[in-house]
Amino acid sequence: MVLENLAFTPTRSAKLDDAIDRSLKYLQGQLAKERSYYKAAMEYRLLVHKLGRKDPSLTGEVKELLEKQVKGARESYRTASTSYLLNFGEYSRAFDTKAAYSEVRDFIRDRSSYTESDAELLALTLFLHHDQQDEALSPEVTRFMLSLKQGTLWRNPMTLEAVEPLLRTVTPTRFAPDATLHLGEVTYRPTVLDKATGHIVLGLTEPESKMVIRWEGVTTDFAFGGIRYRVTEPAAKATPTGEKLTIGKEVYARRIINGTSSLVRLTDEREAVAGEQLVVRYLIETKQDLSLVTIRDDRAAGAEPGYDFAGYGMSDRTWYGYSRRETADYIFIDYLQRGKHVIELETTANVAGHFSYGPAEVQSFYAPEYAGNSAGGSLTIRRGE
Repeated sequence: MVLENLAFTPTRSAKLDDAIDRSLKYLQGQLAKERSYYKAAMEYRLLVHKLGRKDPSLTGEVKELLEKQVKGARESYRTASTSYLLNFGEYSRAFDTKAAYSEVRDFIRDRSSYTESDAELLALTLFLHHDQQDEALSPEVTRFMLSLKQGTLWRNPMTLEAVEPLLRTVTPTRFAPDATLHLGEVTYRPTVLDKATGHIVLGLTEPESKMVIRWEGVTTDFAFGGIRYRVTEPAAKATPTGEKLTIGKEVYARRIINGTSSLVRLTDEREAVAGEQLVVRYLIETKQDLSLVTIRDDRAAGAEPGYDFAGYGMSDRTWYGYSRRETADYIFIDYLQRGKHVIELETTANVAGHFSYGPAEVQSFYAPEYAGNSAGGSLTIRRGE
């Protein structure tokens, strides 16, 4: 992976080049070893090509291994994963005949028309653009790439491949000295820090049922933005918000019913019992892939996490980390795929009483315009019999 990333480095020193040559020599030696774990002959030849080195002279068993792997890839790339497909596509572009590569490229173009993943679509789009780098990206592709700024665009070695055409295509956003933000009836002149970060915090004395946001003195090819707001209403009566990223919150009690462990949803009419194990379920839905999504949930008084203060978990296809503090729980998701997801945390009902809890809040760190909150609620815990 380190050597592959160095292929994108435009300037290298003599010392670094020497280290690269020694590393490639070591890898080629590993290919020839009988019990070596490194047997990726096709990937090795492509890596040497990316680093601008002479095509390696592979002989004997290593040459046979390369031919076998290339043949296998050629027979299976149509049913393989996108990463495998693109890897073989790069190999075909570098070493195949024009006719053979054209066939692979046509299939990649077809695959890009029906993928359901934003990450895959971006990777396929960049691969296809590689063959006409002198041409500017279309406005549709540029808009799509910029819309993924909080996600796949900034992941893995694909980053520089994505940034380079953007730098040649997109005009930087510029603020005039008298740039002005009109937020409903409020007029605001952004500071130098506001212009640099793109993040502005304003307080409104009275809520407005309808608000128009307008900029003056700003020039840009593409603009993205969003509003994150807080209202002063009782936490238990908070109403759900969010459009492209939403979250719901449900509280259950784990009980034995007819000899089977079951989850019983708690409501205003259905109480928990002191000592019961509670399960807090978060229902998350996103309209597109997002990176570094955070969830904050003010835990109801009377429900304690025990000694499980931090850790990691996996729900369906989503990995997450969690941190449980004095009054709130935090969940951190590195990469959230488009679709619906369910995450659960457990607590214990330890004090009898009637308690209110606030809404769970969800937001994408790199794209704060993607945010939402659940409804608030209340939890009643009665003493055990």
